[in-house]
Amino acid sequence: MEIPKLPRGYTQDELIEPQTQLSESHLKSMLRSMNLKVTNQRLSILKALNKGPKSHVTAKDVFEKIRSEYPHIGFATVYRFLKETSRFGITSELRIGHAPARYELKIREHHHHIVCIKCGKIIEFQNEIIEKQIHKISKDHNFSMEHHIFELYGRCNKSSCQ
Repeated sequence: MEIPKLPRGYTQDELIEPQTQLSESHLKSMLRSMNLKVTNQRLSILKALNKGPKSHVTAKDVFEKIRSEYPHIGFATVYRFLKETSRFGITSELRIGHAPARYELKIREHHHHIVCIKCGKIIEFQNEIIEKQIHKISKDHNFSMEHHIFELYGRCNKSSCQ
């Protein structure tokens, strides 16, 4: 099977549209869907995931973004809340070896990741051929697939990663 190439004129980072920004009312609805009280701290954590150029952030990244606004918030609070949002399916947790988990809001279409094992760069992509193969494999083995995660690990083209 031939490996699909990038569309002409596109870079890897352009395969998925930039992260959609959710309204504050949508973020509040997410909290309510978890049966959690809407607090400014929780909302601030979701807002930190919702904005900025980096869509895959660590708990430390989020903590550093919000601690100027909430100096008394602890790292453990941020970490536990992110784990909880992942458990409820509001965020996705991406683990890269022994590095800290990275989180992203689940607000876009289903996608997969290519991860550089040296620098941690994450590329998101969608591929219809891969999706069809995954569903075919599931069907061939008499599985009723509910969801899947597909991550590729390697080294990006930066000279420091080779």
